[in-house]
Amino acid sequence: MSTGKWEKKILSSIESPLEKVIKDQKLNNLIKKIKFSKMIGKTITITPREIQYVRKQFAKAVRNGERRLHTLTVSLLEQFLPGKPFGITLIVVGRCPKCKGITKTKKDFGADFNEIFKNTEEQLSQKYAPGCFNCNVQTPSIANFLKYWPLDRQNEKILWISTRVKANTNLCYKITDIVLDVTYMFKVDKIYNQYSHTLKDMYGIKIIAENRATIMNVRDEILKRQDLSCIEEKNYLGKYKKKSGFEAYKMVMFYDDQYFEIQIQTEDMYERELLNAKTSHTTYKEKQQFLRKHFGEEYNSFYKKLCLLFTNENPDQSDNEAIFFGP
Repeated sequence: MSTGKWEKKILSSIESPLEKVIKDQKLNNLIKKIKFSKMIGKTITITPREIQYVRKQFAKAVRNGERRLHTLTVSLLEQFLPGKPFGITLIVVGRCPKCKGITKTKKDFGADFNEIFKNTEEQLSQKYAPGCFNCNVQTPSIANFLKYWPLDRQNEKILWISTRVKANTNLCYKITDIVLDVTYMFKVDKIYNQYSHTLKDMYGIKIIAENRATIMNVRDEILKRQDLSCIEEKNYLGKYKKKSGFEAYKMVMFYDDQYFEIQIQTEDMYERELLNAKTSHTTYKEKQQFLRKHFGEEYNSFYKKLCLLFTNENPDQSDNEAIFFGP
């Protein structure tokens, strides 16, 4: 078998980490080639034209994905809260670059969806990023979500629904972990299956149920829908809860040609998650960074190049420069 045929055969067997969330074949083929170049220790050049294509298609995919996320969320609200008016609030969490303090801000959109449809969540989080009261500076967003809540809440199965889109930086971290095979180090307290090497949680929905018994009722009602297909389920309730104390019922659903992660929790579970979030998040991130240091500069270099490929956040990088991925 010639080298060209051998490479094509191996390349055809490789999955793009993004193929579950972004359908553009050309973009996914480029990611597969980057992954393949790491496998065989060969440098691959991504041309300026290819870079612009990836950025354009990525931005388009995110915008379309967010619209589907909003449409599905409204559909779920209409399913569980028929005829109930609801409002939308943006919550942005930031970390001060100086004092490292955590702060947050809220922007109430009411029932006006115009600004939500005109901007991505990433753009909204930048626009409404909170300021640090101690240092008097605007803080970079580390998390943000939209909260959909009924204006009149009385004896309902669900209390509210929130949505989130994985930030570009987190997305690039996940892709780097997969390409460099760091993911096997994070199997502790996780349920792995055949989708572990592809992203399917870029778009997330959290449903807050009235009580613990209602969680499975909500799950059953969702599974009855003809427009949703269940790809996988993970039970983190009761004796199956994570060591951190996190409890939820998770599902990956396929809707309108897009994958979504749905979590169902009670309000108590959600409040405990928020209470423990800072400590557990910090501990987990420290563990991630410690393990990633095993790869040294290789990891950091690959991650930075991925960030440049998807969104040019480096003012020193010219639009006419190629990006080189190699050993």
